[in-house]
Amino acid sequence: MDFIKEVIVTFSEYDKEEFVRFLSRKRPTSARKDVAVFLELYRSYQNNSPVPPKLKGSQNYHAIRKRISKEFEGYLMLKTTNLDRFKKESKLMMIQYFINLNKHEIAWELLLKEEKEAESQNNTFINLLIQRMKLQILPFYAQESFIPTQKKLLVLQKQLAVEDQFQLYFIQIQQELKNQLSLGEVKGTNGIIKDCLKNYTALKDLAISPKTHLRTIEIIRTEYLIKRRYYLLVNALKEYYENVVDLFVKGKNLAPELARLEYIMAHAYYNVRQFDSAREHLSRISELMKKNNAIHSNFIVKYISISGSIAVFSGKIEDAITAHNNFLSGKSHKINEKDFLNLSLNLVAYYCTCGDFKQANRELLYMNKSTAYYQKNMGREWLIRKEMIRVICQVEIGNIENSLTILKSIKVQHQEMIELEEYRLVSAFIDLVIRYLNDPFSSTIEQLETAIASFNIQKQKLFEDPKLLAFYSWLKSKLLSQNLYDVLLSEYAFINN
Repeated sequence: MDFIKEVIVTFSEYDKEEFVRFLSRKRPTSARKDVAVFLELYRSYQNNSPVPPKLKGSQNYHAIRKRISKEFEGYLMLKTTNLDRFKKESKLMMIQYFINLNKHEIAWELLLKEEKEAESQNNTFINLLIQRMKLQILPFYAQESFIPTQKKLLVLQKQLAVEDQFQLYFIQIQQELKNQLSLGEVKGTNGIIKDCLKNYTALKDLAISPKTHLRTIEIIRTEYLIKRRYYLLVNALKEYYENVVDLFVKGKNLAPELARLEYIMAHAYYNVRQFDSAREHLSRISELMKKNNAIHSNFIVKYISISGSIAVFSGKIEDAITAHNNFLSGKSHKINEKDFLNLSLNLVAYYCTCGDFKQANRELLYMNKSTAYYQKNMGREWLIRKEMIRVICQVEIGNIENSLTILKSIKVQHQEMIELEEYRLVSAFIDLVIRYLNDPFSSTIEQLETAIASFNIQKQKLFEDPKLLAFYSWLKSKLLSQNLYDVLLSEYAFINN
């Protein structure tokens, strides 16, 4: 099969001139040899005459042919699509170009090449498109491949139906859970899962693959997180992880899924302050990020966030601040607004923890969009955390009245959420801070401890959330007139003994 010849014999005079311009677009001067060879080949192939001996004897002839062949691919993709980026679908459109011209042999050869790559990447959608394109060729060419194509097409159709329905099912559940988070409601997922499964018949006999395991883990994780059952989550995930992790490690093209699994475990262990275990999983993410740019892009923010929080509770808060600042100020990183806001709010909290409240307040000034905007895009819990940190900043720079206004606004705007069982401590903490601000000299550490004891929960269980521990430590540091970071580290050491 001579790819260049097959393309050239389909060219019109206009195509020839257009391709010369395309070939010269990057290197107007250095492309002259490529253009000259192309024109010689064009004359030979169009006239069905031999290629001039002077070309075949040239030392650079074969290198130039390779360049022309590659440029043909780009040119034909442009002719058949308006997409700026040449995706896999565009390459198939180039093959469709040959099918439409009844160039069945070259189209079949190219499809076999794309089929092999699709199978190596486990890409069901592209593989199915390839089989469908084969159907256009089979009546005229390669009839002996009908049975293999038939079997493969039927299998892929079922496989794609499962993948599509699972994606719909997964998105539907995630959306329901996201709505609960946004509204501050906690209802669980059992009813949602059962109702959703009724809509997707292809999932009835679904085989458990690594990707299916990951989706199941995601659902379990989300349910426990919205219920703030961090220790239960670790217990639920630990055995599951040990049973399935080898499937991800040994599986083909599952590095992104493995990175996601490792992140879930790192985050779960971090939330219960088992930092050594969290670091083990973070180190595995780090290794995966070094080998894969896409994984690096998807997980670098999460990696920095958890690593920074662990550094804070390990007495290395300056390391966390430096890592966040370096990343946020780095021009080579492109992150979405949600990741940017999460890291920025972490940084604000770290500045507060080490006593730099003016810098913390300056960072908060950039978060000046409406409350409705942040609730919709970041969730209600994130918004309340931001406002509580703003209270701390305002108190420390002397704006007591402003602090009281913010606290009262939180109680009014988020009343139905903070009255829920999972957030009951938030309301009590706000009352304690209001009492302290109204009369700081009559507020005592005994009142704080009594308030905590009234919930009839062990302190170790009470502070499953490290963020909650930070707020508690701030109020305790004010009541005892002690350094906030010293109090935080002391509390952390206490609850881990």
